Amino acid sequence: RCWYWCLLALTTAFAILTRGNVLLLVPGVLGLLCWRQRRNWRRVAIYTVLFVVAMYVPQLPFSLRNLSYHGRWTGPSSAQDAVLSLGNTSEAPPGGLEYPPSYHEAMRKANLLDGRAVPVTRQMLHWAWRQPMAFCELKWRTLLLFWSHTEIPNNVNMAGEGRRSVLLRFPAVVPFWLFGSLAIAGMLLLWRRRSPDRLFVYYVTIVYCLSTVLFYMLARFRIPLVPLLCVLAGGGAIQLWGRIRKARSGGEAARKRLLFSVLALAAGLYVTLKAFETYQTLFEASAMRLCRPSGVVLETPEHIAVFDHGAASMGGLTPLPVPNRGVTVQKTLIIPNSVSSAKRVTSATLRIPILMEKGSSIQVDLVGLERTASPDSDAFEDGPGYVWLNIPVAPPKSGGELTFSFTIRPTRGRISLVIDRFRDYGRTQFSGSHGEMVSIGAESAVEFRWNTE
Repeated sequence: RCWYWCLLALTTAFAILTRGNVLLLVPGVLGLLCWRQRRNWRRVAIYTVLFVVAMYVPQLPFSLRNLSYHGRWTGPSSAQDAVLSLGNTSEAPPGGLEYPPSYHEAMRKANLLDGRAVPVTRQMLHWAWRQPMAFCELKWRTLLLFWSHTEIPNNVNMAGEGRRSVLLRFPAVVPFWLFGSLAIAGMLLLWRRRSPDRLFVYYVTIVYCLSTVLFYMLARFRIPLVPLLCVLAGGGAIQLWGRIRKARSGGEAARKRLLFSVLALAAGLYVTLKAFETYQTLFEASAMRLCRPSGVVLETPEHIAVFDHGAASMGGLTPLPVPNRGVTVQKTLIIPNSVSSAKRVTSATLRIPILMEKGSSIQVDLVGLERTASPDSDAFEDGPGYVWLNIPVAPPKSGGELTFSFTIRPTRGRISLVIDRFRDYGRTQFSGSHGEMVSIGAESAVEFRWNTE
């Protein structure tokens, strides 16, 4: 009926205003419309026009307001560059809100004036073209995180603020892993019974999931899909129960169908409960050696930085306590040959992330790098949960491998070095209890930065 489709169009409009990636579901909705009215192509044309008009009218005031403010057509939301930057740079985490230097650099390029602006979509595609394996690896982790039981908070955390709610503490509020695993099982078990309705449910589920993966993952981004996941979970539960009943009195074929159902449920449970953690623990370091063998090189107008660690959010940054006698770290970084010639280098800085108790003090000795200032000039800069110790040093004269070592010792209080346990290039060694240098299967999160004009 025409008014049903117009009502669906209005609902779609408000959904787009709430979550912009719902726009990617519209082709599937229009495909379903064409299928329903396929016997009357004149009606297909009329309904399609009415649907598009009814869908965009509620968005028009927001679009016109953005046009007057930004001077260009952005649609009802002007946040596309920001949300793409948060999940599609060399420093981006697969989930959680993090604003590293690469985010600010992407936004700077997107907001240049005089026609020099580079949209983040173009920057993202350029990065994917230059480093396709690194891009795909990041999106793979985001996909695993979408189906993980982990609830990544933005401003409100279900496990924190949510515990204050009597309703949310009620046992009937089902955790994601339960209906998420049943939904995955349902998608596997219901696939053979295809119909336009079921294919539409599959389309919405897959496209919404991938559209979220295209950006980055927060728990609230998954919520719009929860009703459909519950539908799929119900289908999976019904199929599983029906096959259990048939297996009792059925033959070998019924038992095989039951075995497949159990395996589908086991796959769902594994994906929601363990897949992301298993990948990080067992495979991420190897994947990074393949996808990013030289680590990360970050270029901005102010500096060029080289480092071997990942993001702070949903990553492997971990404190390594430093004993009172101190610890020596030997580190090798891969320096691109283009670094020294790309821009005019004015100075260089070795950046060491550390955790310090209040009132603590440290002593740092360098080998292989020449300080250009006295220890009194070492600066501390806030980081995500730790501080950066910035040591001015002389810039290396050429690219290739840069090997240096530093010894850090607490003179008062307790301190910890920050390492990344999900990176293992074999380029970091630590002094053991007897003074020997050993590898612990992790990389020091130090950074080498060239300050440029």
